[in-house]
Amino acid sequence: MESIENCLCGILDKYCADENCDKEELSGIRDIRIVKSIWSEIENLRPDIAKKQGRDEIEQCAGYLLFLDDETAVILINEDFLFDSIRKNFCWVEVLIHEITHYRDYKNNLGIFGHNTYDSMLSCCSFWYWTEFHARYKGTCQMLNYVNRMPIKRYNAIVLCTYLVILRLIMKKDLLLKVRQ
Repeated sequence: MESIENCLCGILDKYCADENCDKEELSGIRDIRIVKSIWSEIENLRPDIAKKQGRDEIEQCAGYLLFLDDETAVILINEDFLFDSIRKNFCWVEVLIHEITHYRDYKNNLGIFGHNTYDSMLSCCSFWYWTEFHARYKGTCQMLNYVNRMPIKRYNAIVLCTYLVILRLIMKKDLLLKVRQ
């Protein structure tokens, strides 16, 4: 099996080639950290964010893009998720690209609607919905490319992505209905 570092570099190289993205565009990502607890890492690096979001919500994340006070970013990937995903389904590729897409969306849309920080932009529903859908789409495409080692048709990825988003919304709605009953 390839080393994790080689896999990460290979995925980033492929992503940059597919997206016509110069690696310099990603230079603001200070680090990609494989961590036991995303919550603990956020609590150490940005206690203000840890206070705003619930521990349970953060611990459910497989990955997390955290902007530091100097506007550089750290991608956090849950270690248990990563190793489980390597053995089972390669979803770690989707998570890595998902977080990188959030970073690029932020950089490409900085200042939109007067939001000049990542924290502020996340409070903008339009940006938040856009970046979540866009990140899911890009991550799913790269994961399928990695698994199949061949490009997939964009139409199929859009259909799959739309299905996953709708499924997630339905599951949330079902959960809310159960809670209300």
